[in-house]
Amino acid sequence: YIRRTLMFPYDDGEKFQQALFLKEGKNAFAEVFREPPVSTSQVIHPDRYFNKVKPTEPELPKPIRRAKPFVNGTLGELDETILLRQYVNEQAAGELSPRLKGATYRIDEAKPDHRMMLVYVSEWQDEDSASRYFDAYQKVMQGKWKNVEFTSRKPNHIAGKCADGYFALTRQGTRVTSQEGFAQPL
Repeated sequence: YIRRTLMFPYDDGEKFQQALFLKEGKNAFAEVFREPPVSTSQVIHPDRYFNKVKPTEPELPKPIRRAKPFVNGTLGELDETILLRQYVNEQAAGELSPRLKGATYRIDEAKPDHRMMLVYVSEWQDEDSASRYFDAYQKVMQGKWKNVEFTSRKPNHIAGKCADGYFALTRQGTRVTSQEGFAQPL
């Protein structure tokens, strides 16, 4: 992850700047400072920059009772690519990551035990992509933990327990929601 994110500005950034130069000419370098890309997707796919395609920020579920948000943020195509390469395979990363519309996460802290819980929602271009990501993310979960016990498996919902606590993964339309590390079943 560190290597790829450190090299991203040089590898993909150079390709982005070249595409911008071919379209804008001599003004290309100044254009990036006037209107910088807003996502890794815009850098990887310069047409999204030119068309001003911005990522969505899917709404997260509210924190559970006696938990407060600790940190939150967004994730982009680069993050998904790295995640899927690491835990699934290169093909899944290449096919799915470009179809991400946007993703948000939050880490909540439960009182009084200071348990940290991840809540993550990703939005995809279509239901097929969301369904394929739902399947792929199950492999991610199995890769993150040595022992994963699935207690419930339905077409668009799985739940279970791992070393970090209870988890649930749900797909609703084009959105996939993962909730991980909870003290009680979800």
